[in-house]
Amino acid sequence: MNTKIKTLYTIYGIVKNNPHPTNYILTSRELILKQKGPWDEVVKDLSALEDDGFVTMVESSTVSITEKGFSYAQKTYPLLML
Repeated sequence: MNTKIKTLYTIYGIVKNNPHPTNYILTSRELILKQKGPWDEVVKDLSALEDDGFVTMVESSTVSITEKGFSYAQKTYPLLML
């Protein structure tokens, strides 16, 4: 699985139980604690996910998942558990 999708699933895992997941603003600290790998790679993944419309980078250190990203992760995340 490519790393940008892993990053999307990490974000999804953090926000999925929030009543308003697309309004939840993740800090870089939250993401660093959950995501494995070097931060510069995570930033590249976030940039690619933003280009795909799956996340919005609010500032350089915060990110939120979009409706498109949440829907994609919600549909495909359980497939990883099979």
